Amino acid sequence: MEVKVYKYCQSMYNPLKGCQTLRLGTTSSFRKNYKGEGDFINDPKEGLADWRDIHRNTFASIQACPDGYIFCTVTKKLTFDKVHSDFDGTYDDCYAINDIHGFTQELNTLILFQLNYENINPKSWYYSTAFRNLQLPENKLGISCQSFRRKIFYRKDAKPRMMDNLSADQILALAHFHKPKRFEKQSEYRIFFCAFRWKAGLYLDIRNDNPLYIDTSSLMKYLQNC
Repeated sequence: MEVKVYKYCQSMYNPLKGCQTLRLGTTSSFRKNYKGEGDFINDPKEGLADWRDIHRNTFASIQACPDGYIFCTVTKKLTFDKVHSDFDGTYDDCYAINDIHGFTQELNTLILFQLNYENINPKSWYYSTAFRNLQLPENKLGISCQSFRRKIFYRKDAKPRMMDNLSADQILALAHFHKPKRFEKQSEYRIFFCAFRWKAGLYLDIRNDNPLYIDTSSLMKYLQNC
């Protein structure tokens, strides 16, 4: 059974209250905007990973995994006192997503057809083996979009553990679902969207200063009031 998730926000950004766009930020922007220990929205380790090359038995450290768009929700319905202490004191509203699978698929399609070269960092890409043989939808520029979603892992060291049975592709994906232990009270469920060229086997890096604004019209059927 799919998890039901909740999105807390300011009332002006609630699609059920008339907001017509959904803003998606990048993982690197959450690192860049970190304001210190009292900041429970941004994270200085967002999207970072280490992994071991199982063939050469060498270690590599990625200071910036392929950047992508993230949409953060929570798995618990909270009081606003809790929201203010654990998230942001300006949040005064909430909506629920009653079909996270359908919502994710629709959002993935909307992102795909909005991606263009203005969203892509032309100087940064990452070789992938996982997507090379996949035949996924492309937009007119030959760019594909893939979504990953799951609950966040919380640990003292927010980076993924180095495990010989995980490929570099898996570690890169998991890097976006690990956060420091101090965020654990948020019970976050995250959707991560990455761009890539599956024919070339390349992850594409999203520009970290370029949020995406999505029209919410076709997403409304997946939303309900808290």
